Amino acid sequence: ATLRRYPHSIMEKGSSKVAPESTTESSDEELKLRQSRLQVSGYGFDDWSLDDDSQSQDQKIYDAHKRGEAETIRKVLTETEVIALKRTSEGFNEINFTLGVLNCFFISYLIGAYPQHLWLLYFIESFYMIPRKFQTMWRAKP
Repeated sequence: ATLRRYPHSIMEKGSSKVAPESTTESSDEELKLRQSRLQVSGYGFDDWSLDDDSQSQDQKIYDAHKRGEAETIRKVLTETEVIALKRTSEGFNEINFTLGVLNCFFISYLIGAYPQHLWLLYFIESFYMIPRKFQTMWRAKP
């Protein structure tokens, strides 16, 4: 047995704590505590090890949890793919997204550099945006 199992009131290696002054009564109690801990450690009860049946039961629970977790992840990925295909069929794709982001940056730049010409940009964009809006409204299903 090592000294690491002793109560915290004993000075530990590398610690700055010093054991408090104690009476003979408290030192007797500490000695009894040390002896009981040594006896317990001799029997191996301080490990709190589980028997084989409970370990196999724990392993079964763990495996069932992992299977359920994997199944849930598969369902989420499948649903995500379905939503992505639906969005792509509606016109959400990388090209449209990139053009929209670039449009935002260009509008921001135009507001800062040439605010008097912003209406021209909106006028030019409206030749594409307004017919596109009516086209999607015409194709939409109620």
